[in-house]
Amino acid sequence: MMKNKFVSLFLVVLSLTTTAMPKAPNLSQDIINAAATGNVEQLQKIIAIDKKYTNTRAHHNWTPLHLAAHKDYDEIVEELLGSVDFSKM
Repeated sequence: MMKNKFVSLFLVVLSLTTTAMPKAPNLSQDIINAAATGNVEQLQKIIAIDKKYTNTRAHHNWTPLHLAAHKDYDEIVEELLGSVDFSKM
């Protein structure tokens, strides 16, 4: 009986903590999405946080620069070229 109460209490606490906690941003995925969709504002925000995200690799090992160039997003390409650390590629 005591075990069931403990399990029930645990499940309630677990559900509260998982729904109440904000989801941490996944900046690696966010910069890939920004580059693939042409979202310059989002890309600039991520680069301002840390330029290391410009070297993130997506599906088929493509970087945000690959994705932006493939989609002809010139403004994204310019932003990335100004911030990519080529020594890490």
